[in-house]
Amino acid sequence: MRFIFSGVCFALIVFGFSEIARAQAALTSSAAPPAANSTASKPATSEPPQGLADVKILLPGEPAAISTTATASSAEPSLYLKGLTFLDTGHNAEAVETLRLAVERDPNDAAAYGKLGVAYSALKQYKEAVVVFKMAIRIKPAIVDAEDYYHLSRAYTALEKFPLALEAIKLALYIKRAEQVNAENGSMSRAPAMADLHYSAGLALFNLQRYREALEELKQVVALNPQHAPGQFGLALTYLATGQRKAAEKQQEVLEPLDPVYAAKLAKLLAIKSDSTQGALVFVFKANP
Repeated sequence: MRFIFSGVCFALIVFGFSEIARAQAALTSSAAPPAANSTASKPATSEPPQGLADVKILLPGEPAAISTTATASSAEPSLYLKGLTFLDTGHNAEAVETLRLAVERDPNDAAAYGKLGVAYSALKQYKEAVVVFKMAIRIKPAIVDAEDYYHLSRAYTALEKFPLALEAIKLALYIKRAEQVNAENGSMSRAPAMADLHYSAGLALFNLQRYREALEELKQVVALNPQHAPGQFGLALTYLATGQRKAAEKQQEVLEPLDPVYAAKLAKLLAIKSDSTQGALVFVFKANP
C-alpha cells in the first residue's frame, strides 16, 4: 500500500524533527523580537542598497512567481487573499499595505506575516522582511512554506548573513520536495521553482567558501533549467574558485547566446592573467554589475 505523506511528515522523515527545530530556532533567535509597531510602519520610499552586487554573486534578477494558493489566514481572509492577489500581479507595495492591515487586525496570523515578508523581499526591504518572517515562524512554523523560506534566504543573502541564508534555503528545499511528492497525488506544487531553490543554496554555499558543495548545487540548477543565466554564471565562478579554468571557459560559450551581460563579465574575468584565482574573483565581485 502506498502512503502519501503530508509535506510536514515528509520533511520530518528526510530532515529529522530535531534538525528542523534547530534550523527554525536558528532563524528566529539571531535578533531580539521586533517592537510592537515594527510591521505597522510604512515601507521606505527608497530601496536600501543590495549589498551583494559589488562583492558577491548576484541574486536572480526577477523574484520567483508567487502562488495565490490559499494557505488559510485565520481572522481576515479577504485582506489576506487581496494581498496575495497584489503579490501575484507584481503590485508589491500594495501587497505590503494590505498584508500589514491583515496582521494589525490579527497579530497571530502567521500566513499573513509570511506573505508580508515575501512582499518586503520583493521590494528589497530585507530587514523588514526578516522581522516579519521571524514572526511567522514564531507564531506557527507549520504554516511557513517553501516560498517564505526562499525569500527569507534571499533576504539573509542580501544582508550578507550567509549561515542563516543556508539554514533558510535548506528548509525551503525540504518543503518543496514534500510538495513535489504531494503533486503526484494531484496537489499543485507551489512557487518557487526547484532550480531557483538550488541556486540560492549554491549562492549561500559559495559565499561561505564551501565551493565543492556550491558546485553540486549549481550543477543541479543548470540541469533543471539550462536557461538559468545566473546559475550558469555562478557555475563558471565556482569552477574558477575550484581551479577548473577550462570548465569555466566552456561556460563562457554557454553564456554568450544566453545572457550578454553575464557573458561579458565572465570574459572580463577570464582575460585576467593572474596566478591567484581568488584575486581574480575579488576583481569581478568588486566590479559594477
